[in-house]
Amino acid sequence: MEQQFVDALNERFQSDDEGVFLHMGYWKSDEYWKKKATSLFNKYASTADRLTLYKDGKRPAILMKPEAQRSVRCMAPCDMASDQRVNGGCGTRGFPSQEYRRDKKSMWCGEELWGKTHFPCAMYPNETRRMIHAFRDIRNSLGPLLQPPLGRRGNSPCGYYHVPTNEYNEVVHDGKEWNENVGDDLWAFGLTTTCRDDKSRFEFKTCEQNVLAQMAEFKKAYNREAPLVLIDMENVHSPFSFISGPTEASTCAEIGCGSQFNPQQACQCNEKCLEFGSCCEDYSSKCNVANTCVEIGCGSQFDPQQLCQCNDKCLKFDTCCVDYTGKCNVPNTCADIGCGSKYNPQQACQCNDKCEKYENCCTDKSITCSGENSSFALV
Repeated sequence: MEQQFVDALNERFQSDDEGVFLHMGYWKSDEYWKKKATSLFNKYASTADRLTLYKDGKRPAILMKPEAQRSVRCMAPCDMASDQRVNGGCGTRGFPSQEYRRDKKSMWCGEELWGKTHFPCAMYPNETRRMIHAFRDIRNSLGPLLQPPLGRRGNSPCGYYHVPTNEYNEVVHDGKEWNENVGDDLWAFGLTTTCRDDKSRFEFKTCEQNVLAQMAEFKKAYNREAPLVLIDMENVHSPFSFISGPTEASTCAEIGCGSQFNPQQACQCNEKCLEFGSCCEDYSSKCNVANTCVEIGCGSQFDPQQLCQCNDKCLKFDTCCVDYTGKCNVPNTCADIGCGSKYNPQQACQCNDKCEKYENCCTDKSITCSGENSSFALV
């Protein structure tokens, strides 16, 4: 089964007409953008000896099944700057036109490939083959999308931010449909060799740790574990290989406290699992991990190996132990804090006129800070 799985990935990678939907980043769609961008990753996304991926592959890789085609809105054979364009650059929905909308920076291709500087025309979801072949041409420094627009001097629609041999295609998905179907459509998480070897940190995690944290988050959301595959950035023929799949052991009672990291386990039971967000649910109880300020001590320094924190920054990062306000004498009422006081991230709650908007008011605000009490508010 494992070999069949990677064979299917590598087969799509080697295709002349299709590829693997691949996103470098986070597995869910951001509601702000209302879209998700992927690439159809295949053999044309490589030089003679190396693959070409966004940020050189130093991001978690999200691989989607062919069924993710259902959420595709449009596509282009190069970076189409979808974040800068209304409707992700997908033209006017339901109105095929070669007219460039200056206010929307959007247009469909029609019969010819064309565009404006850094804004290539968009192809329809059913034009995958056409897009892939245009992508092949761009990687070979060919095609009309590498020419200045409208026959004038200037920058071309493609090859603007990336030289043609480093371009990647872009597929724009509807964000709402992506999130509705991601539980079924997510094929695997990918760990590139560059991500694996990158030791820089984002939000206290290395690239590899972020991959594992996303896997744990996905499993918690959908009660299934997605496979993890390695993407070898120097293998331009069959880059996918299997790392791990679902296992039955899912508690520290089964795995054992202090065990070494094992990617084939559904969760971990060692001191670093807290940092990676991969602990089994019974880790704190089974492995006797301190999870109260009575045990940890008030004012202690941040420790990523602890389940929670007991210092003055834990409120800001939402990492406080449940007994922090009571044990460490943190004011948590407006009677203590004072009505109208300025926002203070070191407080457990707030007592100003904006706390309702941000949903962080102390429980007694409506009583303590109403009527005559409001006249004592600080300004």
